Amino acid sequence: MSGVVIAMVLAACGPRSTERRKDQVLINVAERDFAAAQEGLDALYNSNPHGDGRRQDQHGIVWAMERGTVAFIRQRYVEAERFLRMAAEQAEEHRARVMSREIGSALINETLLPYDGAPHENVFVQYLRGLGFLQQAQMSAGVWMPPGDGDALQTQAVDPEFDTLGLYENAANVLRGASESLLTWVADHAGRDRYRDDPWVRLMAAAAIAAKPRTSDLEWQGAAMQALRAAEAYREQRRRLHGDPLFGYHVSQRPDLLTTLGYRVTQRYQREVHARFVEAVGRPQRGDLPEGHGSVLVINHRGTAARKHVLDINLIAVSNANAAETRRRNPQAVSYGGFIMWASGPGWARVKNTLIGFPVPEGLADLLAPGGLSILGVALPVHAPQARPAAPPRVRFIPEQGSPGEMAMEVVSDVDAYARATLKDGQARLFGRALGRIVAKNLPTVLIAREQRRQGDAGGAALTGLVGSLAARVTEIADTRCWTTLPGLVDAALLDLPAGRYRLQVQEADGTIIEAGSVQLAPGALVVVPVHHPRHVLSNILQDR
Repeated sequence: MSGVVIAMVLAACGPRSTERRKDQVLINVAERDFAAAQEGLDALYNSNPHGDGRRQDQHGIVWAMERGTVAFIRQRYVEAERFLRMAAEQAEEHRARVMSREIGSALINETLLPYDGAPHENVFVQYLRGLGFLQQAQMSAGVWMPPGDGDALQTQAVDPEFDTLGLYENAANVLRGASESLLTWVADHAGRDRYRDDPWVRLMAAAAIAAKPRTSDLEWQGAAMQALRAAEAYREQRRRLHGDPLFGYHVSQRPDLLTTLGYRVTQRYQREVHARFVEAVGRPQRGDLPEGHGSVLVINHRGTAARKHVLDINLIAVSNANAAETRRRNPQAVSYGGFIMWASGPGWARVKNTLIGFPVPEGLADLLAPGGLSILGVALPVHAPQARPAAPPRVRFIPEQGSPGEMAMEVVSDVDAYARATLKDGQARLFGRALGRIVAKNLPTVLIAREQRRQGDAGGAALTGLVGSLAARVTEIADTRCWTTLPGLVDAALLDLPAGRYRLQVQEADGTIIEAGSVQLAPGALVVVPVHHPRHVLSNILQDR
């Protein structure tokens, strides 16, 4: 029996060790040790950075997502685009063979299959790609410069292959593609899933078009339709996600940013579309942009989305291996078996070695433990309980001349809620697959053990039942792959400022000041400023521990 316990402990060590290594990568990012973070990711996902840099195995997508995010945080947008494009391309390739993978997953461990990326992850890949192109374009145009050594940053962050206008067009095209073709795929395949559209990505597609120095009437038409669809999607997402006790959804049905930016974008296209938008969300407190002013859209990526953890459900089943002989001697004899079940892992509340015992009829006991004793179980991905997030930060603007000011930010995208909802919507399917694998893996053991018992080899049947069931249990590993550096919340604020130069900062709820670079604002212009700071990831690690 001690050997059985040791084997089960060793089986559990693999996932636990992987989780610790993931924690260390996030700690390295939070501490700005980016070289160690990249090395940790390469080792964790067994990549070959000295090869062609492209990985086609089952972990390729999540590795590319993580490496792309680390590069994005470092403001190395060219490098980030390379990795994020890998993730997008591999996701597209995987979707072409979804059916064969669905069938194969009934018999193969989930972790041995290629990871497709959850729908919200695939959409956010395109979002970061588009935002990266937009930052390259604005740096090239001289309207935004990130904090730090501007010259050194620009040589690493702007792709010389594209001119400024080409970078703007790439940004608009990628974001529009994310909100159209990719989200159409999500809607077609989501079934009853609650993540059916992404209103923030749609609104950002409109913002990317509005930020271009020269915008055609056709492009304004596209921006207006994206803003209108964003309004509809915000209303629908809140209906689907708000109020679920398993997670909070922290976005209002009508964010102020949506109302103001959508009002201005739709006004540039067509009176009918503008009227539809106003009917959907109402008139903003701030309508037209004041004369001689421009706008700065500050985006703050905060925290990390819920990470998958392991929920182990284990079962020791016991049966009367001599039940048939007992009935032959005494037809009136009644035989029972039993099992003890325990589980450990996070869930609605943290589950810690909860023991439950049951007697079971002989037929079921014989099926569970044909040799007299079996070790069974499943491992499922779950999320730890959600902690209440801090209040949104404030954005501060400091002009070259004049008095500084500030404005409160608002939550415009709750990616954490998307992650929790997506896993919850798929858990029934995952559990069904796990049960199917248990039956498939244990069926040969049951047949062999029964034949050994029929031939009078009780010892062999006992050994077959124990070893076979234990082998099936050890190969059941929860698929906890996910994008661990994916932001949990997106905050934003739209500043209307007189034309001029400004330094920007984000002040978090705890008083921490994060520099967001500087902008050169022209009348009527829109500049987008992202903040994706490494310290945001650390609080989630400490919370999970």
